[in-house]
Amino acid sequence: MLDTHREQAFHYRRIRRKLWGQKPGKILWNKPILEEIIPEYPPIFSKSERILYAVCRHFDISKNELLCKRRAFRFLIPRQIATYLMRELNRTSFPEIGRKLGGQDHTTVMNSWRRIGDVLHTPEIATAIQIITLTIGEL
Repeated sequence: MLDTHREQAFHYRRIRRKLWGQKPGKILWNKPILEEIIPEYPPIFSKSERILYAVCRHFDISKNELLCKRRAFRFLIPRQIATYLMRELNRTSFPEIGRKLGGQDHTTVMNSWRRIGDVLHTPEIATAIQIITLTIGEL
């Protein structure tokens, strides 16, 4: 992953030099140039995206299942944990969390955050949040 703005700017300038070094209108998208331009780094994701990815990975569900409107226990607890982590780690507002979680109302998000905060003392929830937080740090 490109760590700093300086590395991102350097990579961007390198791409511009590769493309502008050729004659205008005659950009040849051949394989050697593409291999030089495309970085070997994975794309940069926001912290919210990393939280969603880590929650999905921990509970073995897809992102679509996490963001669906269903109230099944299998999807409800991971969604509430994602809400809690987005609020605690990012300090994201409740309406913004609702938009990122499939268009939920901010009061629904507040309720989810409050519920996970209330059951945080249970070992299952505490362990899951701890593991997911460690996973987010590795991404």
